[in-house]
Amino acid sequence: MWVGGLRRPRYQGLAKASLQRQLTGAAINLVRIDAHTSGTPRTRTRTSNFAALRPGDSAGEAE
Repeated sequence: MWVGGLRRPRYQGLAKASLQRQLTGAAINLVRIDAHTSGTPRTRTRTSNFAALRPGDSAGEAE
């Protein structure tokens, strides 16, 4: 799931910014709950370029 910078409000310190953070957090939690209840599998985390250089490990291999 890509949130795309929704957790950072446009203006810091305003009352609207606090409300935006709370609503965004609630929305992200609802998406996570929906994925959990529907059985959507979690995606693999990104392999860093450094970890992909490790010899003899499957960290850099795509499945």
